[in-house]
Amino acid sequence: SALATARSHARLLVVYIPNKSKSKAAKSSNGIAETSLNSDEVARASNKPSRRKKGDTTSSTTNDFGSFVIWHPDSPTSSEAAAAVKRLRVKYPGKGRKSGGGGGGGAAAGPILLVAYVAQHPTMVDSSTGRPRLVPKVLAQHHCNPPPDAKSMSLWLNTLRKRHAKQYAAMQHHIREARLYTERVRGYASSQMDDENRQMKERQARAEAKAREEEEARRKEAMEQRRGGLVGSLPPEA
Repeated sequence: SALATARSHARLLVVYIPNKSKSKAAKSSNGIAETSLNSDEVARASNKPSRRKKGDTTSSTTNDFGSFVIWHPDSPTSSEAAAAVKRLRVKYPGKGRKSGGGGGGGAAAGPILLVAYVAQHPTMVDSSTGRPRLVPKVLAQHHCNPPPDAKSMSLWLNTLRKRHAKQYAAMQHHIREARLYTERVRGYASSQMDDENRQMKERQARAEAKAREEEEARRKEAMEQRRGGLVGSLPPEA
């Protein structure tokens, strides 16, 4: 899922849910947002290292981690879109507000565009994976009135990256700890295997040595028996 992908890559999650209205305004807003999300500017902002120490030019530490994972449903009317809205507890921009001027309530024309941090529940476990349950927490929602163009969206994402360094640090720390644990487990398993192989070789060497000793004992016994037979067959001395 998008939540697991974002968490496993230590990235914040960008959620885009198109407005399901068939109005021209909604279609126009959706088009602007989708063009921006598919732009090179936003791609660069998404893949930019989330944290980098001053003067650090290596690619082996924090530079391995990008900044954002982008998710959107196949359709704004799909069950996954409805589930995302419910789980994130968000509304379409402008929903329930009065339109400017006079008249009745204005229908929401903008899409949902937000950035969330995927936290791990401290006690609850996902029954399907056996791992801590992932809990998305909305950090910022864009007003989308109008939706940002590519440059504005990339600037917005860059601002959020800097603002939420603490969340990036927490995810990266968890990943590093998980890697160390995996390496320790593998090292322990490898050590156990090495010990088992060593013990097997030692048992094999002892068995081979014992077999050689028994073979040598049988050879000596056979020689003694032949020698005794030869001595017995000799004529007595005159």
